[in-house]
Amino acid sequence: MRRDILRRTLLLGFAALPVAVVASHATAGCGSDPPDVIGQTTASGGAGGAGGNGGGGAGSVASGTGGMGGMGGAASSSSSGMFIDDAGPKACPSVPNTPPMVAVPGWDGDAYCIDATEVTNAHYVAWLESAPDVASQVPYCASNLSFAPSAGMPPKDDYPVGNVDWCDAFAYCKAVGKRLCGRIGGGPAPYYAHDDPTRNQWFGACSHGGAQGYPYGQAYDANACNVKDAAYGAVLPVGTLASCEGGFPGIVDMSGNVWEWEDACIPSDGGADICRRRGGSFSSTAENVDCDISSSRPRNAAEANTGFRCCAD
Repeated sequence: MRRDILRRTLLLGFAALPVAVVASHATAGCGSDPPDVIGQTTASGGAGGAGGNGGGGAGSVASGTGGMGGMGGAASSSSSGMFIDDAGPKACPSVPNTPPMVAVPGWDGDAYCIDATEVTNAHYVAWLESAPDVASQVPYCASNLSFAPSAGMPPKDDYPVGNVDWCDAFAYCKAVGKRLCGRIGGGPAPYYAHDDPTRNQWFGACSHGGAQGYPYGQAYDANACNVKDAAYGAVLPVGTLASCEGGFPGIVDMSGNVWEWEDACIPSDGGADICRRRGGSFSSTAENVDCDISSSRPRNAAEANTGFRCCAD
């Protein structure tokens, strides 16, 4: 199944000159990665290429204070705005025992922050040790009786936490003063706007504002990230692969390693809510690891290849 090709208007950096470009990656999202994909949707890829993907080492990004992201970007064909922060660099929260954050330019100056890495076992266990109250969850998570990963308490290491369901991820982000990545400007992301950089925080950060198909660039690189083609065969500590940096400098592992829960849910045909997860995992094939790919899982699903990262407004 081939994605429709979109034409987008690209505005790079702070320049306001429109440049028409055509998306070059057209991939299918069905059938080739059965363990990962439920309720798979397809969408057009980002258009053209964009700079801003630093190549520095990322192996030590699992700890530290909040960072600042690059401020270049692109505009959508449906918007006359610019993917820049008109107000200047955004100060991101610096929360102890959580991933550092990177500033991302939102549409028309609505900048936001995103975790540089997936939340690690060490980050998550530190939160569990603070004895979070399961009774304080949002109403639709009332049946979630424990925040502990379904496989048991993990070691305090730099591997991304897995075996957590959507409610666990949502509660963690809220408790540490962030939020599960959703809509730019606040609230859940529209479920069917997963490839809209003007509304979706996760996609905007991964795709450099819709300008590229993968966090590291426009063309697929089988060895850039921890995906099936790279043949690592297992999850890696966050930031292990410096080549998996992008769509803005300082952000790592938005393709592969583990799927990442997103604040974008709808009721399914059976009545139970399903929620989006993004980016693919170490076991995902090429067509399931670009920025606009997404799969759906029940809100209460907890799987070893699924974790999350947080955002902040």
